[in-house]
Amino acid sequence: MNHFTAKVLIAISLICSSAVHVSAQGYVPTPVTISTEKVKVDGKVCYSHVVLERQTEYSICKAYGVTQEDLYKYNPGLKENGLKKNSIIIIPSQSALTQNNEEVEKAEKVEKVEKVEKTEKVEKTNQKLRKHTVKWYETLDDVAQKYGVSTESIIELNNIQDPTNVARMKILIPNSNSSTAVSTEKVTPSKGDSSIFITPVDTLTSTPVDSLAVGDTTIIKEVPKTSVNFALLLPMAATGSTSKVNYMDFYCGVLFALYNSSNSGIETDIKVFDTANDAVPDSSLFDGCDFVIGPVYNKEFQNIMSNVPEDVAVISPLDHRAYGLTKEYPNLIQAPTHRIYQYRDLTQWLKDDMQEGDQIIYISETNARDTVAVREMSKVLAESGLTYDKFSYTILQGRSISSSLLARMTKTGTNRVIIESESEAWVNDLVRNLAILNRKAKITLYSPSKIRSFESIDAESLYKNSLHVCLSYNINYDRPEVKSFLLKYRAIFHTEPTLFAFQGYDIATYFINIVNQFGYQWKDKLTEAKMSGLQTTFDFHRQENNGVINEGVRRIEYFPEGKVVDIDLNIQ
Repeated sequence: MNHFTAKVLIAISLICSSAVHVSAQGYVPTPVTISTEKVKVDGKVCYSHVVLERQTEYSICKAYGVTQEDLYKYNPGLKENGLKKNSIIIIPSQSALTQNNEEVEKAEKVEKVEKVEKTEKVEKTNQKLRKHTVKWYETLDDVAQKYGVSTESIIELNNIQDPTNVARMKILIPNSNSSTAVSTEKVTPSKGDSSIFITPVDTLTSTPVDSLAVGDTTIIKEVPKTSVNFALLLPMAATGSTSKVNYMDFYCGVLFALYNSSNSGIETDIKVFDTANDAVPDSSLFDGCDFVIGPVYNKEFQNIMSNVPEDVAVISPLDHRAYGLTKEYPNLIQAPTHRIYQYRDLTQWLKDDMQEGDQIIYISETNARDTVAVREMSKVLAESGLTYDKFSYTILQGRSISSSLLARMTKTGTNRVIIESESEAWVNDLVRNLAILNRKAKITLYSPSKIRSFESIDAESLYKNSLHVCLSYNINYDRPEVKSFLLKYRAIFHTEPTLFAFQGYDIATYFINIVNQFGYQWKDKLTEAKMSGLQTTFDFHRQENNGVINEGVRRIEYFPEGKVVDIDLNIQ
């Protein structure tokens, strides 16, 4: 077994553990009077009951003729948190319970029929499946790669209990384009340490019951959802070892989010599909899904989106180029922040910093290659309304431009310099020149995020120039949440989390959280629910008649004394 499979198996064994928590009732019960106020939940008539001091779940259930399970079903979180004085709880009427029983009976009949049909289908399919005897030197990963299917699909199809002990086992190989290529993992709620669970800020911390108005015709607008279901589409068998590592790390980050969510009482059901080799999942994969994470490549969306129901949100998790597809697919949510929003935030930051006596100098490379990024930066700056002095030079002129550049600078305020170039050599030369000029004039440098990826740039020059940069991703390792995540991730997977692991964790955590908080209305609340993840800030905006785009940006500021500050506007 390779170490990637080991990581997944360890994670699954951890997230599947569960424990039951029961609230203690130690009070002498206060008499319960049937409420005269009624509400409708999912079209069913229910009572709105105000909890009085010393009332218990038992006394309330007895008065209304319901069971504790009925109470828990209509009041998510009650089982874990218990009753609270003056809180409002929802109690189903007898007519609502009758409707529920009828729906359950109907669902059981349908389930029974589907189970029979599924069994017949599986038996029929198994007759056509390829057979393989696992050789002593083979792992399930080797077999999966040989036949172009996922390891998880082989385990599921053959009901393998110990994937490390399969030598000489006769197994069936699923068809790569069939539903058997889908693996399903069930995560059940358990009570435990949730110290690293990211608590969303602002609207995500509001209590849904606040929207309850009492009366005969009231419909509760926001009903929390304790069970969250989604599909994950990843090219697990992607070509190249780096690709495999990256997507496995993303997957591990998602699994870690499920483990953490289960500790917070959220039941999660995930379906995983391997999109390697251009495999397209059957539309049945998305049945019952609240959302879909993936695919990861921009080119895959056109094939996959046609199989996804229009009411199911599809989240683009990694490729910023999918930004343009939101105009074509209203149910597409772009999670990575496109660089154009980095540029807009950078110019806004510059506006906010401007003081009397300051001036802006826009420096570009003469005859530079006209890249998309440079064109976008120029356009954003032109649209900003800022007044600036433009200066350009070639890298061959680098050693002689200091005097010309200094002559343009103000001596009474700060020279706020904006860089326009993707050339590492030219940017390195400019940063060096600015660091020298800093002795004679006050300079603050504003740059696109790519400057931090240039290996040849002297970090000391960035500090001297008080670099200001806007990023789509940044990890502040001083944050307690990040420190806790690192410790627990290392303990579970015995390795360091990569940026892909952080991204998988952030995206899964955010969307599980918002669905749990707002239930079936979560898509309407998406643009109000900002959250700061471990490396990603979520600040969604819906395009007119189009999909949803994340505009969340993190600001990084360098100080001359050698300090770097993460200015996340969403962290309170």
